Amino acid sequence: MGRPRCDERAQPVRHPPDSPALANLRTSWHGLINHPEIGRSTSRGARALRDVGARRRSLLVWRLILLAFDLAILRMLGPRSAWLWATCPLIVVEGFWSAHLEIVPAALLLAATLAITRRQELSGAIAAALAAGTKLVPIVAVPALVSFASRRARFLALLVLTLALPCFPSSRAVR
Repeated sequence: MGRPRCDERAQPVRHPPDSPALANLRTSWHGLINHPEIGRSTSRGARALRDVGARRRSLLVWRLILLAFDLAILRMLGPRSAWLWATCPLIVVEGFWSAHLEIVPAALLLAATLAITRRQELSGAIAAALAAGTKLVPIVAVPALVSFASRRARFLALLVLTLALPCFPSSRAVR
């Protein structure tokens, strides 16, 4: 998203800390950054979501996107379990208030888990791949999801294909 004082040319998420484009944003602790020449490695899913919020240049838009995923989690959990999620202050503070992305893969991983328990491996594999494509941490849940899938080979193949799909060049890049 970048800091509010940034313009289009100087967005911290698009440049490594040592970039000349960020010179006006440097603080006194800039020299303490390890390997400031290396930029952030962000997955395509995370960049796509970030760009939706950045297009409007509004933190409110980004927060509303995250709130939609938070509400989707509450809906998926149902009334009996949703209160456990909703009463955790860390969820509200880190998700909506601090605008952290982690709520998105959490929602996608929950969707994958629920799909597997309902024997809907196709949607479960896609949701798991999207979760791992947004943040890398959900990849640790893949072995458990595979073990619960009725058609393990098909589930794993679809998951790998969905994960690999953004790596293929688009038709625009080939021209």
